[in-house]
Amino acid sequence: MLSPDHVRFTLAGPDELEHRIARDQQRVVEEVARLLPKDQLVALILAGGYGRGEGGYRRDGEGFAPYNDYDYFLVVRRVGPAGLRRLERTLHALGERLSREFGLPEVDFAVLESQRLARLPACLMYSELKWRHRVLLGDPQALDTITSPPVEQLPRAEFSRMMLNRGALLLMNAQALAEGGDVRARGCSRFLIYFSKGLLAAGDARLAAAGLYHPSVGERGRRLRQLEWVGSGRAQFLELYDHAVRIKLGGETGRVLGPGEPHRLQRLAVHEWLEAFRVLETARLGRVPESWQAYASPDVAKGQGARRWWSPLHHIALALRAKTARRATLNPRRVLQHPRERLMAALPLLLEPGTPGQNKLAAEALGAHGDAAWPGLAESFLVDWRRYC
Repeated sequence: MLSPDHVRFTLAGPDELEHRIARDQQRVVEEVARLLPKDQLVALILAGGYGRGEGGYRRDGEGFAPYNDYDYFLVVRRVGPAGLRRLERTLHALGERLSREFGLPEVDFAVLESQRLARLPACLMYSELKWRHRVLLGDPQALDTITSPPVEQLPRAEFSRMMLNRGALLLMNAQALAEGGDVRARGCSRFLIYFSKGLLAAGDARLAAAGLYHPSVGERGRRLRQLEWVGSGRAQFLELYDHAVRIKLGGETGRVLGPGEPHRLQRLAVHEWLEAFRVLETARLGRVPESWQAYASPDVAKGQGARRWWSPLHHIALALRAKTARRATLNPRRVLQHPRERLMAALPLLLEPGTPGQNKLAAEALGAHGDAAWPGLAESFLVDWRRYC
């Protein structure tokens, strides 16, 4: 039996859709309940948009269907390291099978050990998870021991990390356009989803810079309209933001982009991402970045990675493992930093490619060859991003 923490899965979906999603959740509960004995299973939690009651949906023939991924956290106890690895493999296979069954892009499971909840790092993901979720099975208070603070108390560097992750999606769109032009992007829903995520992140960054970020998509939209704007282009941004929200909630499913439209949308999304990132980093650093070339310097701290006495040694080990140390040792400060610092240094330069000198700066940050061209640098960035983010 489902035990909801709140009523709906979507903001305004029809009742038939809500029943459909509820049936999907019951199906997941039945599958997960078979995997573990009761004394090891603490709770199964629906997170993400559907867990917050803000999930998207689309038309499916004569009816409606969920549009976004289903994201779950499974809280367990006393499974042991080997048992944890087996469980994660089993859940991955289950997620692939259920995503096909439900007709969704992804059904994703993450495992949390109950004895470690109090030691989880303070981050946006855990703060939002604790703020609102839906317990499908088990202990309704399973997440009470998570200590990640409310989102308004998170450091701005956590939102810089969020912008890094969303900017990487825009870089993937740039790759798709460079490789296949309009033809490939026109028929690709992933392009629009990444466009949407990049723009939504730009809005999130502006709110975070002002100390006004909120976990609810609807509340963020309201706050953006009341925000004291930094820079120009407010009307254009809000129009694009509304477009991004429609995509997120499934309102443009199946739309085919016209000739030239993917390139136009990409230019707009990159412009807004860069402007919002500049606003956020200005608030975090207490000064306006002189330029993205100056921002790329290792002297400009990006606020990434825990600051402990052994952190530089850990960062050196990461660089050696990634085989970037041979190049990066030309600037030891890069090797001593967390890899996300290097990725954040390079990303604005890659999203807005300009002179060969700009490519050289991005290459230095990534530990790539100095004469590498943009396609190779973009791929090097994404390889490291998938490894460290």
